[in-house]
Amino acid sequence: MSNKTNVRDPIHNYIYMTDVEESVVQHPLFQRLRYISQNGSAYYTYPSNRHDRFLHSLGVMKIGGDIFLNATEDLQDKDVRNFLIKAYQYIKTQATIVGVNIIAVTDDFIEKKNQTFIKYGLNLDEDVKFVKNELTKEDSNTAFKLTKSILFQSLRLACLLHDVGHFPYSHTIEYALGDYISELQESQRELNQKEKEFLENYLSMKKFLKVETVDKALHEMIGIKILDEIIPSGNLNNFQRLCRTIAKQILTKQEQIPVLQTLYEVVSGELDADRLDYSLRDPKSSGLELGQIDMERLLNNFTIVTETIEKSETSETVENVETFRILPKVQALSTIETFYHQRYLNYKYLVYHHSKVRMDKIIGEITKKLVAIYFRTNSGAEWIKGILEKNNFHFLWSKINGTVRVATNEDNYFYCDEGWFNSLIKEIYYSRLDNNIIDNEIKSLLLLINTFIFRRTDNIVTLFKRYDKYLNFFDTLKIRIEKETHTTIDQKEFIKECFGLLFADGVIEVFKEKIKNKHDTILLMKSTPPKSISFDNEGNSELKIVVGTEKNVIPIHRLSPYLDSLKLMNDSDQLFHIFLIGENIKTKEIGSLIENELCDFMQNIYIEELVKK
Repeated sequence: MSNKTNVRDPIHNYIYMTDVEESVVQHPLFQRLRYISQNGSAYYTYPSNRHDRFLHSLGVMKIGGDIFLNATEDLQDKDVRNFLIKAYQYIKTQATIVGVNIIAVTDDFIEKKNQTFIKYGLNLDEDVKFVKNELTKEDSNTAFKLTKSILFQSLRLACLLHDVGHFPYSHTIEYALGDYISELQESQRELNQKEKEFLENYLSMKKFLKVETVDKALHEMIGIKILDEIIPSGNLNNFQRLCRTIAKQILTKQEQIPVLQTLYEVVSGELDADRLDYSLRDPKSSGLELGQIDMERLLNNFTIVTETIEKSETSETVENVETFRILPKVQALSTIETFYHQRYLNYKYLVYHHSKVRMDKIIGEITKKLVAIYFRTNSGAEWIKGILEKNNFHFLWSKINGTVRVATNEDNYFYCDEGWFNSLIKEIYYSRLDNNIIDNEIKSLLLLINTFIFRRTDNIVTLFKRYDKYLNFFDTLKIRIEKETHTTIDQKEFIKECFGLLFADGVIEVFKEKIKNKHDTILLMKSTPPKSISFDNEGNSELKIVVGTEKNVIPIHRLSPYLDSLKLMNDSDQLFHIFLIGENIKTKEIGSLIENELCDFMQNIYIEELVKK
């Protein structure tokens, strides 16, 4: 009999693991997540914020499994029964594709007697003959329990591995590499051999994973690859092998299979396990008192609803397709309001805190410059490239390719953590003493590294540190434009239009270059879209809620004036930060000067756009 392996967690108390989950957690590529911070460089602003992707992933796994089991608990509910019947049919098909039959899967599951499944009430009757007879009936309680066991394990594996592909400093370096990939794809110049190989490897990875037409983040694609590498099918029994296959299908977001789409929304949806965990974990780790979320009430009020949607293969054929959604009941409304409130504040005061955002942007800018040096060495940067090669900088993108191999303890990607990255940039900074630095780009790189590793806040100015300065800037800009054009401008729409113009392709780069040349100052900019509830184009909330015994599905904002009011936050909150970086820049008092130049720049591009209209 397998013992219950557990981890003590400050958020969820004990998190119990099955055998296959434990083997994943013990793998070096998962252990690597201990050294990948959950909130990037937030610890510079909130020193206690030292939690990592490792524990977050375990938390997501627990919540995801709990959501699924609670949603499928009521076997008298016709929607639940219908979902489990469809899921059982899908599972049997997948078992055949994997090369086993459902009886072999069941035998392995019963024989293992895993205590974690027993704890969750998912153990099957030990009378094998009885079980096999029951499995011939798709609507039997035995078939339902086996189906729930397989989907429970598959979903938990998908949740556990949803972040395993993350780079050091999480999204920050991911975005920097993503920008570089976009630059190569859009470049008009002749790429060198290394650049061509890098781009070809990226495209081959998308093709290999069959996600060419799916919007997948870089870390998600790498995570799907890693799933194959750290859970090789040869080491698994039939039950585990089937669950591994389904977990991968969940993560690749195969929308054409209704059962998978239902489970995918638990991993990544409007009210998913990922968001629920970090909305609890991030504030607590940072010392922010944002209130409590009644998780038990929420988890106990998930259910499954059946929806029929129209799917058109061609302009002439329309087919009604039955789909399923895991949605909260109206009884959980108070908890959902608390969740969205806390998530909004978590982003506003932690993730989007100007001091945290600027350090993240500095890491990203350092990465971009190092990648450019590695692939396109300019005269005077050979010593930096030598350090990058010595420290195996290419390990950072070692998973970006179209091949899969069984990962070992010596897997390159294991070493790509924040300690490795910090050591690398520290060595570059230390080695500056042995080199005569005359290149301005290298000087900029060293300034950024110095600012980051020593937290040189005297090197940084935030233009709109507080919301009042942000509004004052746009009030001034609006008055100037109205005076010049003799028009009246709506303030809310005006700010959104300015944001769109500023973030249009290449626009901000023009201003950055001007500031660099004129003031010897680095300008960095980061969008900070408010994270509240999502609304569609018709003004309805994306999240639906289930009301009454008839299970009516209603956009949740209609039942919550508070959630409906979050539209105002989406339209009115601060949309971006701008930072200036220069040696001892705070003593030079050029922040207000550059702010005025930004006002002039935006006034010109806004009026140019008006003329075009």
